[in-house]
Amino acid sequence: MNFSRSHSPTKNPIVLTKSGGNNGSFGQVINKTKSAICFLCLFDGLRIPSIRRLVRKPRNICDRPLLTFDPTYYAPDSRKAIEDMYNNAIKCPCDFAVDPSAQTVLTLLRKHCSSMPPQRILLHYFGQGCHPPSDDGNLFFFSDDRSRYKPIKVANLLNSCNCPICAIIDSPSAGSLYRSFQCKHDVFAFFACGAGELLPVSTDAPLDIFSSCLLCPYEIAIWFYHRHHSGIIEVENNATTESKDRLIRFLNSILDSILFDTQSQDTYNRYLIDPAVFSLARGFVLAQRVMSSFNIHPSSIPELKPMESHPLWGLWDTTLDCAIALNSSQMSSTIFSLVTTSFDTFPSTSLFPIFAYFLTTEYHFQIAQRLLNYIDSMEGAATIAAHSIIPSVIVSLEKPSVLALIILSKIIAISKSSPFEQQTPINFSLAKDPGVLKAGMCMLCVSISSSPMTSFNRLTQICIDHAAHCAPYSALLLGLLAEKSGRLMTLPNYIPKFLPLLKSRKDDIRSSAVFVIGNSRQPDAAQILLPFLQDKSPFVRCQAIWGVCKSMAVSQTKDYIDQIEQMIQDKDENVRKTAESLLPYIKSEEIIDEIRWPQNHVLMQLLVKSVSTNGFVMRFEDDVFMLN
Repeated sequence: MNFSRSHSPTKNPIVLTKSGGNNGSFGQVINKTKSAICFLCLFDGLRIPSIRRLVRKPRNICDRPLLTFDPTYYAPDSRKAIEDMYNNAIKCPCDFAVDPSAQTVLTLLRKHCSSMPPQRILLHYFGQGCHPPSDDGNLFFFSDDRSRYKPIKVANLLNSCNCPICAIIDSPSAGSLYRSFQCKHDVFAFFACGAGELLPVSTDAPLDIFSSCLLCPYEIAIWFYHRHHSGIIEVENNATTESKDRLIRFLNSILDSILFDTQSQDTYNRYLIDPAVFSLARGFVLAQRVMSSFNIHPSSIPELKPMESHPLWGLWDTTLDCAIALNSSQMSSTIFSLVTTSFDTFPSTSLFPIFAYFLTTEYHFQIAQRLLNYIDSMEGAATIAAHSIIPSVIVSLEKPSVLALIILSKIIAISKSSPFEQQTPINFSLAKDPGVLKAGMCMLCVSISSSPMTSFNRLTQICIDHAAHCAPYSALLLGLLAEKSGRLMTLPNYIPKFLPLLKSRKDDIRSSAVFVIGNSRQPDAAQILLPFLQDKSPFVRCQAIWGVCKSMAVSQTKDYIDQIEQMIQDKDENVRKTAESLLPYIKSEEIIDEIRWPQNHVLMQLLVKSVSTNGFVMRFEDDVFMLN
């Protein structure tokens, strides 16, 4: 395969030169694309400008109609079609210009690239009707009267923008600009072909096939299949029309799986952080396959390894075969059976994005069970899953299951990162099933412990209402929220709700109940917890020491210092260390305010360790802290 970025000399255009300035590079990574600017340089014929306007013909842009016959006039249907295409593909608004002059280009850049804080802008260059980009980094547009080509240096174009850029260069010899874009920090770019290569000239292939792959991958995937199976896919009432939405989502999962399996974690994560850029990267996976059939070699920044021969392309072809031969239900069942049989026989993490797709379908429980069993028994599987889209898919589920929430708990515990943001909805909190609430509370305990920036104070009442049904996780979550918030959060006296848990035979429930009561800031907490200094479980004794000491700090009394001093002689080392570390805070002349105390991480560390360790599924309902 030829990935060369050099090309043979081409005929020089009529050029008006223009110098440009320099700006500094960006120092931060932007994770949101704000909007797109589309430059449609489509029509040749500049040597005879007067005739040019008479011979121009309508064009399709990504199979959308372009009804514009004059560069100064925008047909409303054309504008809406192109704007809808960008909204559907990357969820971004689009501004576009047909055969723009260089001055129009700079004006549009100034209009869109001045947002604060800076957000990424997508620059889409359709250059089929302009001179090909040059080796010295020039993109060609037009003079104001459109009688001549006028270049703009890519370096000047990038430096004129006060925000990061994502570029799509769909023109002959697009790869000539690779180095010009590569020198800029935080830039993404997709090039339709290598330096010196021409775009497809086949009569049955659209000239803008590369842009279509990026923005409309499903339509091109169907067209590419039809190109090799003409007459078969035209059968009426097949699943390609009945289940279009399902097939679109499944195609995206296959493209994601190919990308996930072939690229390094660093490269994959760089694309994943911006949803719009990630959508384009999925389309680029398809573009490699389609363009390679014409012996054309697209490239990207950051560089993506070749993916046109990946085995999962066979799964997509088989899916379309089933879509033609079977109805929608039969197709789904057959494909699910193929995927699960393959995974059961040859387990592979490359299927994780496809598993994420099935989590959103009627096969949720079957696929969640397989996924949980795999990551709970295979070392390193949860770490790999953390870098996929599985966490974000589970978070977005309107009705998450117990299995899905346990999967997310393990992923967060092992990866030490949370998929939650401040405005992320907590969908499990609406569930009526105590099992779902219990798994969700466990997941949030792990999430808060791993990511201190996240806050879930709005869930305190759910913990109180389901204190017994969701123990020990209700007590752990409420105690954790109360401890982290301190005096900033006003809570009702919830101690009566958790008192019955102190009588439990299970060590994890008693210790979590002592933990939440100890963080209640109620003056009678010390008297309640004092008997548990002699509990048989060292976990419970540790939490009792914390609770009694905090209660003395809140009430500013020293009534139980003698009992705490006796704990220094405890047979358990962790209990002794806990007593020794807290005594200075309560023995000083004035008891130190508990807000200035270290945080009690004992149970949270045990929980995270338990969730991270293989076999957590068995411990989830039994004793979460019993690792041996």
